[in-house]
Amino acid sequence: MGQSGVALSTASYSAEVRERALRIHHSSTVCDLHADTFIAVRYVGCNLGKRHTPPRFWNPLRKHCDLPRLKEGGVSVQGFGVVIPPWVRGQGQFQHAHGTIRLMHRTFRRFASQVGLARTPAEANALQAQDRLGGMIGIEGAQALAGRPERVDLFREMGVSYLGLCHFGSTDVVISSAAKRPGYQGLGPIGRETIQRCNRSGILVDLAHCHEVSFFEALQESVAPVVVTHGAARALSNHHRNVSDEQLKAIAATGGVVGIIFFPWFLSTFGVFDDYRRIVDHIDHISQTVGPEHVALGSDFDGYVWTTRGMRDVTDLPLLTCELVKRGYEEDAIRGILGGNFMRAWQGAIDVSERLG
Repeated sequence: MGQSGVALSTASYSAEVRERALRIHHSSTVCDLHADTFIAVRYVGCNLGKRHTPPRFWNPLRKHCDLPRLKEGGVSVQGFGVVIPPWVRGQGQFQHAHGTIRLMHRTFRRFASQVGLARTPAEANALQAQDRLGGMIGIEGAQALAGRPERVDLFREMGVSYLGLCHFGSTDVVISSAAKRPGYQGLGPIGRETIQRCNRSGILVDLAHCHEVSFFEALQESVAPVVVTHGAARALSNHHRNVSDEQLKAIAATGGVVGIIFFPWFLSTFGVFDDYRRIVDHIDHISQTVGPEHVALGSDFDGYVWTTRGMRDVTDLPLLTCELVKRGYEEDAIRGILGGNFMRAWQGAIDVSERLG
């Protein structure tokens, strides 16, 4: 989009709001916890280094993110999800995840002047100081372990920073929120060991997609902050993927955060008619319930086929900062929501790992 495009997208705001918001946005550490960009990289050879055209409403190949547009959107740290297709089974799930992570490494090396692997907040900060994106790797679903929790340690060695305990299907760690008839209550047979290994290795436990029958047990097992990398407030949209106020309070008690998803279906019952300000409504609710220090951004870009109006792609992120300024958020709170809160939780997981030895 470039600077002229940013000005155009924020034109509905007063000059005072725009000036303050853009100053805050482009001087903050902006973290997006989750995007599925590597689905397109892996399956259709999408060039991450090329600037693509934003999708128009419905687009099965998404193309919400690439390195040039991430830079234009002011993103400092981007969480890239490792997604395992539902048709992959058994040990193939581990092999698929392993292969995607290797592809991420090759991609980061190919575009090393623009992006580098960020395994810790310190590495992310160093990359930001070099004007390079911090590429953070997150696995979306513990089926990637294929029944062997010791693989948590291998994934950490490969640079993984967070592990989603499930995805659209349940695992032997937790039940997925998509399950209409949960196969068990609480944690699965390798649930406790998986979470304990995450804590020891410094991998954040991600409760996105987790069913309530497993959620609280998983949270209680963790001695480090937990996160929901991409979700929203159930009080505003009663979707099974969203988190209740009780869940919000439990996450906050660990020092964790919820990354607000941008997918319109999760934002309201009739989400296709909402615009990007509905994202900030969810930020408002969580801020009022547990404090703005427990809110983050978790777009799920490249993981859905149509966008919230006004949020066409990652270059439109400054609109959220404009809206936060307009609604009266303090500068420190805005910087926290944009990325500081997640960086704190991420460092908390690293600190726990160091204490556990």
